[in-house]
Amino acid sequence: MKIRLVDKTIYSVNRAEIVDGRLEIDFVDKTAEEVQAIFQTPANLETIDLLTDADDLFGQLAGWTVYGGVTLVGENKTAILTKAPNVTEERLTAAESDALAAKTATKEQAQDIAELKKQVEEGGAGVDQELFAATAVVARANAQALTDEQALNAKVMYDSFDDLVKAEFTAKEKGYKFRDGDDLYKTAQDNVEFQAQYRPGEGTESLYTRIDENHAGTLEDPIPWQRNMQPEMGKYYVEGELIAKCIEDPGQALQNLLSELCPGRYFETAA
Repeated sequence: MKIRLVDKTIYSVNRAEIVDGRLEIDFVDKTAEEVQAIFQTPANLETIDLLTDADDLFGQLAGWTVYGGVTLVGENKTAILTKAPNVTEERLTAAESDALAAKTATKEQAQDIAELKKQVEEGGAGVDQELFAATAVVARANAQALTDEQALNAKVMYDSFDDLVKAEFTAKEKGYKFRDGDDLYKTAQDNVEFQAQYRPGEGTESLYTRIDENHAGTLEDPIPWQRNMQPEMGKYYVEGELIAKCIEDPGQALQNLLSELCPGRYFETAA
C-alpha cells in the first residue's frame, strides 16, 4: 500500500493503522532519518490519503499532525503520529510539554513557547495549533536527552511500558527512559527488548533502573540503595543504617549491595 500527503508526495508503506489512539505507519526502505524528514511539517499531515499499489484511493486519515518519533524493530521503522490535543481539555499536558521544550529550544523558540503557555493558562483562547504541535514534536524529540532530574518533571513525554511492549520495541542503548504507572525508569543495558513478562519490578533489576524522585540525594535525604542502581557522583545513598557518598561515577549500574561496595572505589562512608 501507499500513503499520499498534502503536498502530493507518495510513499510505499507496509502498514498504516490506528493503535491505542495513535497512528502507526511502517516503512522498510527508509532510514529513521528519512522517516523523520517525511513527517517534519505538521501542515503536510492534515490529511493522509491511503492508496493501493496502483495509486487508487481507498481511505483517508485526517488530523494526525503530531509526529512522535520512530521506533525500530529489525529493518522495520514505525512512525508514530498523534492528534494535537484539545488545549482546553489538556492544559496540564500542554504546560508540561512547552516547559520541557523551553529547556531545549533556542532562545527565540523559548519566547514563543512562553507565550503559548501564557495563552493556555488563560484558557486557550488564540492558541496557535500549529505552534502547539511543533512544540510537542520538539519536546518528544529531545526527551531522551534530558537528565534524570529534568525527565522527572516531564514524565508525560515518555512512552509507557505497555505501549513499548505492543510496539515490540527494542532500546538499542542503555539509558532509554520510559514510564510504568507513575514511575519513570531507564534501561540498564543495551538492546533491551520490551516484553510483557519482564515488567519493571522484582527480578528485572538487571534490565531497568527506577529513576528516583522522592529523595534529594543529600546527607539529610539520601537515596535508598537498590541493586542494579547507577549512582551519581556527589550524592548520598542509604541501605539500612549505612549512609555512603558516591565519590566516583562508575559509568554503569552496580549489581552489589551498598554494604559490599562501601568503603571502596566508588563510595565513602558518611561521617
